[in-house]
Amino acid sequence: MSSLVIDDLVTIKKNHIVFGGNKYFRRNAHKIVLCCHGRKSDSALTANYMQVTAKIANRHLETVPIKTSSPIEVDWTEISQKDLNLEVAPKFFGFDTEIAQDFDQTLAEQQHLKLMCFWINEGPLKKCLNNKANAVRNAMAAEGKDARIVSSILVAMDIKLAEHFSTHSATSLTVSDMGDEILGITAGSGRVGSKTIQMAEGSTFCYGLHKVKGWRNSKTEIKQLEDDWFSFG
Repeated sequence: MSSLVIDDLVTIKKNHIVFGGNKYFRRNAHKIVLCCHGRKSDSALTANYMQVTAKIANRHLETVPIKTSSPIEVDWTEISQKDLNLEVAPKFFGFDTEIAQDFDQTLAEQQHLKLMCFWINEGPLKKCLNNKANAVRNAMAAEGKDARIVSSILVAMDIKLAEHFSTHSATSLTVSDMGDEILGITAGSGRVGSKTIQMAEGSTFCYGLHKVKGWRNSKTEIKQLEDDWFSFG
């Protein structure tokens, strides 16, 4: 089967996922991390996706509020292994490890894997681009109308870790630089304990984009960002 539908809220297809009424990109997801930027490729023959150029430095993200969803239910039995893999084997985060591991359909069923969405709202993202991430903003200005930045990602987690992040993210979600351009996201502290995941290449299941809708001051300041979702393939 090429897609799955859960209560008309989540649909997983080969090249995109529909969640919350929005279509997230899947192609090239293994190269995507939160706040990387590049050029959106729109082809009449293949599914659209983003070609990665670089990313916002982790030090610029340490004070940017990152949001997360509740665990997203998926019936993994209803998607084919071919569609699940896409380009490379997908990865998931487990409760007892910070680094994402490969999974297949069987493991997803056994571990009752959930999807979790992490995102940055438009206001904080624009502020970061205008006040800190000058190199990224300038690169997007030079790229022109095809420039995009990854503002949201979905990752797979086992049920225990997903519930931990969902429970503690509202009060204690923090980000840190793990080295080698890896962003660490931590939920929980004190008596409840903390859990960290390393958002490295390969850990993203699908992603959402923003583009610049308007510029100020000869393209040295972003006036407005606008979300941009999957549309073909």
